Amino acid sequence: MTRPISSTMVTAILARAESEAATRERGAASALIDFLKERLRTHPAGSAAIDDAIRSRSVESAGHLAEILDEQVRVDHDLGREIHARWLRVQAPASDRSGITNSVVGNVSGSVVQVRDVSGGISIHGRN
Repeated sequence: MTRPISSTMVTAILARAESEAATRERGAASALIDFLKERLRTHPAGSAAIDDAIRSRSVESAGHLAEILDEQVRVDHDLGREIHARWLRVQAPASDRSGITNSVVGNVSGSVVQVRDVSGGISIHGRN
């Protein structure tokens, strides 16, 4: 059985592709968007959904696109495997010259903390 395509995945792909476009890079997210556009080219609702998701960047449009992709994946399991394989490439860290591989995508309000392999307690206190 093929894993479902989540709206979270679609949102992250769109955000990464937007970031790649802003830096004039052609990366895995842009390639995945191009792949999805080609696959949905003959599917009128799918083609409109991907254009809407790219344009509006809303949770609702990403969810709608995820639903359409899920429908397609139920019929074509190879498509699901290909989307997930490409998704893994999107998630792979892209090191820049500084060696930093952390990234945050989406809207962030407030502080962001990224950690890995934490043992013991963590306390985060707000400003007084």
